[in-house]
Amino acid sequence: MLPSRIRPPRQATESAKPAPMAVKSFNAPTRGMITNTTLATGQSALVLENFWPTPQGIEPRAGYVEVATVSGPVVSLFEHRASATFFAATAGAIYPFTAVTSGGGALVADQSGLTNGNWSTYEVQNSGGNFLLCVNGADNMRRFDGSVWLTITGTGTGAITGVATDALNFVWGHRNRVFFIQNNSTSAWYLATNAVGGTATELPLAGVFRKGGKLLMGGTWSSDSGAGMDDRCFFVTDAGEVAIYTGADPGDTNNWSLVGVYEVGIPLGRKSMIYVGGDVLFATKRGIIPLSAVVQKDPSELAASAVSAPIQPDWNEAALRIAGDWRLGKWTTIGMVFALPLGASSYVPNIFAANAESGSWSMITGWDATDMAQLGDWLYLGTASGQVCRAWTGGQDDGMPYICRCKLAFDHLSDAATTKSVSVIQAVWKTRAPLSYSLALTRDYGNSWGPAPETATQPDDGSVSSEWDVAVWDVSPWAADAGSYFITSGWRGATGVGFAFAPTIQLMCDSVARVNCQLQRVDVGFVSGGVVT
Repeated sequence: MLPSRIRPPRQATESAKPAPMAVKSFNAPTRGMITNTTLATGQSALVLENFWPTPQGIEPRAGYVEVATVSGPVVSLFEHRASATFFAATAGAIYPFTAVTSGGGALVADQSGLTNGNWSTYEVQNSGGNFLLCVNGADNMRRFDGSVWLTITGTGTGAITGVATDALNFVWGHRNRVFFIQNNSTSAWYLATNAVGGTATELPLAGVFRKGGKLLMGGTWSSDSGAGMDDRCFFVTDAGEVAIYTGADPGDTNNWSLVGVYEVGIPLGRKSMIYVGGDVLFATKRGIIPLSAVVQKDPSELAASAVSAPIQPDWNEAALRIAGDWRLGKWTTIGMVFALPLGASSYVPNIFAANAESGSWSMITGWDATDMAQLGDWLYLGTASGQVCRAWTGGQDDGMPYICRCKLAFDHLSDAATTKSVSVIQAVWKTRAPLSYSLALTRDYGNSWGPAPETATQPDDGSVSSEWDVAVWDVSPWAADAGSYFITSGWRGATGVGFAFAPTIQLMCDSVARVNCQLQRVDVGFVSGGVVT
């Protein structure tokens, strides 16, 4: 072969072909808000504000509507279950209403001339009927039988003797007896079996507690979710100790004995306790502590057993700033446990809310609540301006819009050691109507958010899937079933170069109807760069 026909060897060159785009999917944060660990925690959120976590995804919370007004700030909400009568109490009066009360009209007081609205209530049934007992430590005890109120003193109908009823500030039942706590003391009082009046007998507990303090609240604790022979009676002090007794009659040494005294942590008020299943939860400065953990663990280990452990930094900050009279409550209709911090003037509280089924936490903002309670099957809230409102209904907060925000946990996408360039992002929703929302990325553990979202509404123009036997025949569009929905998604442009990324979602609710949608996942398209050395 001639030399002129010899080909020179090929030279290695860099490929001009661009690196392929990869896609990382962030599942919806069904584990809720988690702030007590690394910022990169899968299937969780660093911020979950006004979104409600479910096992299937996260969805915007509903709003609230005013149903009535009272004269003065609402202090307490409670009910007489047997008659389905609800009550809103101010410092000076008690106002009745029902589940059908609506329209925002002024309520008429059943009881007036009072001095304290912070009522502790207990409904007891005996052969005489169903009686709601109400004490507040300042006014004489009130009793409601479903139609008539009585003022209970040491004389007259329903009299209680042995102790002044205006000195009683907490009431509960244990093994067919009514128990009370006396103001600023370590004394409890109890009535005879199945009695709602008569002689009250003192149960002094001064020598039981090691840390001193005064009795704050009490209750009954069962190893199961019902009432029975295994129920134990407990007493809690403002110094953070709980004494547990077994038995049914404090006057009989053979039927009443001390099980033990334990440290639960400083309670955040007289209404910082709820029953969940076979356990009792206490809202304390350490977090929400189960009584079952209190009797089994050293006090130094309780924080790790707290129901609020996933949001412990947020809880600690709120408990330090707002050391008032918190409300710990539950709403069984959707399985919610909530903690309402109260005590800071001119401060609209951030409400901690957890899905009791999954233990997933979120934050409710924008509710100027002074009390929250389940009344019947609904959640109600009272406000400082004297509003009585039904919560979790509609898509506005008393006619005003509210924003739902979610910041997912950071993820390194492919490799923590390489830089990534993000170019596109999409959110995947289950929804029953067209949806507007803001979608963005924050990088490298920053705290930025995208632009403010457009208003998301639930239109009433035929674009929503219709429910059988609810929608208007021959007018509304057909739907396969009552749970009909469609999937919506769509890639959007995004820019950002970094090591770790967190999608942010913002949705503005402003609709008479609730905005009905559920986030399933967020997809991020990116290209990996070189390794940083």
